[in-house]
Amino acid sequence: MLIPLAAHYPQEVVVSYYEHHQSPLIIGIDSTGSRLTEQSISTLKNTKPYGVILMFKNIKSVPQTKSLIQSIHEYGKSLGIRIKVGVDEEGGVVSRFGALPQYPDYPGIKGSTPQSRIEHSQF
Repeated sequence: MLIPLAAHYPQEVVVSYYEHHQSPLIIGIDSTGSRLTEQSISTLKNTKPYGVILMFKNIKSVPQTKSLIQSIHEYGKSLGIRIKVGVDEEGGVVSRFGALPQYPDYPGIKGSTPQSRIEHSQF
């Protein structure tokens, strides 16, 4: 696995460094339930990422998503790191929160108007 770092460092130096430090990576995970899968745990353990980005497949309901985020934070804590969690949310056609009826239906960039941007900024 290559970790992005200045090109003049040999790969073995980079890999050795990130065996003991949190990496600057933000990664996706395969977990679709409320807990981390074995594959996700292995990925987190091997990369020690700065963050995890949730996609549509990771978000089924508010309680499930909260539980998954808690699981990510707990596992990060067990590794001695703090893992940030974000969502790749663009709105419109590319909405990761489409499964959550509580979440407003943002029109996205293409369909937005000055008025809709004002209304949505108040959410």
